[in-house]
Amino acid sequence: MVFVESVKRKVTYDQAQDIVNSLSEIKDKPKLVGLFADQPIDYVKNTFSKFSLDYAQLCGDENFTYLTDLDLPFIKQIKIPENIKLTDVFDCIEKIQTI
Repeated sequence: MVFVESVKRKVTYDQAQDIVNSLSEIKDKPKLVGLFADQPIDYVKNTFSKFSLDYAQLCGDENFTYLTDLDLPFIKQIKIPENIKLTDVFDCIEKIQTI
């Protein structure tokens, strides 16, 4: 579910609740993921809790401190510039995996 204001497919809290309710009766329901980008950490935590999300997908420029303070299961989008060294990408991934 997309919770980013600027995204066309953003869901309202009412729509998100309808989705959660419709999935509650499914035996093997899919994991619930909320999409966020550069939003206040309290907003992400509250939304995560309100809808019993399984993961927060972070698509903004959230830094390492933000990820550590989030203290929730997350999927982090990593933007890779064309001129970056592959070793730097691996270092970034290893650092995130320590959270």
